[in-house]
Amino acid sequence: MKNAPLIGKIVSFSTTGAMDVTLKRIKEYGEKKEIPVSDGQLLLVMLLKGHAGLGMEGGKLSDKQKEKIREFMKNLTAKARFCTIE
Repeated sequence: MKNAPLIGKIVSFSTTGAMDVTLKRIKEYGEKKEIPVSDGQLLLVMLLKGHAGLGMEGGKLSDKQKEKIREFMKNLTAKARFCTIE
């Protein structure tokens, strides 16, 4: 991946029912491309809600899930170092 040096760290996020496999694959990909993978991760179970093959109805996040995302991002960005690319 030619842009790998521009990536500071991968943060895993999954809404799939097979989360363990998904997160494992994300970590493996990062390691393969020599991109660090954060220990922080967010898992939201939506199963097939909003799945394109089954129709998009039902794919909306609950208020509780939205709050989990807000808290996760707040904690994540509090630790992050940002830079600009020229």
